[in-house]
Amino acid sequence: MFKKKMTIAKLMLSFAMALALCLGTATPAFATTEPPQATGTEGNPAKAAITKILTLPVGMATPTEVFEFILAPVSVDGDKVAVGDTTPSSMPYFPNTIKITIDPATPSETKEGLKIFAKESAGSIFDTSNLSGAWPHAGEFVYTVTEFNNTASTNGFAYSRAEYEFRVYVANGTNGLYIAAITALPDKNDIAGTIKNPGKVDPTPGGGGSSGNGLYSGVIFNNYYPTNTDRMDPREPGHHDLRIGKEVVGPYADRTLYFGYNLKIRGPGNLIGVPETFYIVYVVEKDGDKYKVVTTEKNMVSHLLRSNVYGNYFRLLANGSTYEFDLKHGQFLALVGADLGTQCKVTEKGTPNYIPTAVYRTVDDNGVVLDEQGASDVLHWDLIIPDTFTVSENFTSYAYFKNIHSVSAPGGINVDNLPFVMLIVFAIAALAGYVAFRTRKAAKAGK
Repeated sequence: MFKKKMTIAKLMLSFAMALALCLGTATPAFATTEPPQATGTEGNPAKAAITKILTLPVGMATPTEVFEFILAPVSVDGDKVAVGDTTPSSMPYFPNTIKITIDPATPSETKEGLKIFAKESAGSIFDTSNLSGAWPHAGEFVYTVTEFNNTASTNGFAYSRAEYEFRVYVANGTNGLYIAAITALPDKNDIAGTIKNPGKVDPTPGGGGSSGNGLYSGVIFNNYYPTNTDRMDPREPGHHDLRIGKEVVGPYADRTLYFGYNLKIRGPGNLIGVPETFYIVYVVEKDGDKYKVVTTEKNMVSHLLRSNVYGNYFRLLANGSTYEFDLKHGQFLALVGADLGTQCKVTEKGTPNYIPTAVYRTVDDNGVVLDEQGASDVLHWDLIIPDTFTVSENFTSYAYFKNIHSVSAPGGINVDNLPFVMLIVFAIAALAGYVAFRTRKAAKAGK
């Protein structure tokens, strides 16, 4: 019994020693820091850059904008500089901001109703030409970088409120000091939210992020334009972001007849699939120089119908869904308050005895036609206005469907088909004459 107890005690002691050994081995791993992302040599020191990404809707003019960034000194070898001291004597500081200029003519990529511009700061931001002086000694130098004026919004867009921390490791070389490594850690995101457990990003110029076919530093500041057109009154022609019109022509055309359509509506890329993104459409008719709202359940299914101070409207999701609606002669479907870059595809369903035609055009606030194109046939009777039917700044996109009635004469014969009808009549008459001739000839032969 005693031996058995000793054996158990030895086993427990062995387990405790093994556990202690494992913990002792693991402790240094938690104490070590991750290797820096950007590394260099004395002949080719480590470099870092800042990337600006500007995203705005297709259809909005791109400004020539200069974005500025502030690099603030934080500490040297763990010793923090005094709060508010932007020109410490213990470490080099940045007397000027780092500037990035966006070229409006060269977007990095265009997708999903958005155009995206990505631009990197020139050279390395820690080049001595940007600093107040030389590195005083080897060690760790820490800086934060933020966008200048990041709490304001000018030219219609909001500045990024992101914040990154740079750790610059200066080493002793054969011929003097040089930057051996640079790490970059994101502290706050573009809306100033604190980032939990941030991972390092690669600050190397051309090495960390990507947009389109380009590679950029992973220290990225994003700017977004607000995309709502702020045009909300359906009675005002200039407030129609998209307008789909219907005209029926022909002396015997039924102008009370409703024609069916499919409307596929999709918001710009950052809104696709967001359930809360609703768009408002009205059905309107001309009322002098303006429009009046005439939306009813005859135009679209009733569960989408809502009301406001302007009248009835339909609430649609801008997530790529397709909606059916109906218009009669003189009616227009008007989309208001939409996000710039919103794309629509409109298809008119075929209606017997009505030949469809369509154009889509862009019209400025003064009614001047800026562009006009014809629609394309989908099936024998269906016409489509493609996805290039887009909400844009300061002008209205307009799809105009005209249906020409195939005129019938009072006797019921379609005049458009008269030549073909006459050919058939002549063919029947010729056949009847031939049959009569053969019958008479057979009768004579039988006598």
